[in-house]
Amino acid sequence: AFVKLVLKRTGGRAPGLLVNMAANAPEAKRTAEALTNSARNFLKVAPPYLGFIPTDMRVVECLRRQSSLWQSYPHCPALTAITGLTSLLGGGPPRIRANGSLR
Repeated sequence: AFVKLVLKRTGGRAPGLLVNMAANAPEAKRTAEALTNSARNFLKVAPPYLGFIPTDMRVVECLRRQSSLWQSYPHCPALTAITGLTSLLGGGPPRIRANGSLR
């Protein structure tokens, strides 16, 4: 349903697939292939696989503590993967912008 919504809103441009919380690269690839096959069969489009972010309990820990992953664990596997994907997704370091009541 999400891929279909993105296709409608972007004039037919398929979103890239980024697998979150994968145990390893082969698991992420299998997940991406399953989603790609479904999109190909039902929507006649094959979203490209961009990569994955590994399962990392430090992310959960930081969420519970409401602390920054960048400050607490700057070299953890999840953050290393995110940083590696920034060039693929548009360049510079990630920027977080608040909306609504968070602004």
